[in-house]
Amino acid sequence: MTGRELRAIRVELGLTQSGLAVVLGLRAGTISDLERGKMKISLSVEKHLLTVHALHQIGLIIKKVL
Repeated sequence: MTGRELRAIRVELGLTQSGLAVVLGLRAGTISDLERGKMKISLSVEKHLLTVHALHQIGLIIKKVL
């Protein structure tokens, strides 16, 4: 997964970088670094993000966290 794909999913979820950081258990600065390609997205973060995205798609989670 690329930073651009991460950002697209975050935007689709309607989350800020801070909101996504809360969901994934990361710092907002880490989300920024991941989106800009400054850090590589780990497999565990990618799996967690894709799970959150899938649950959102079927309506099992609230769209806004913050």
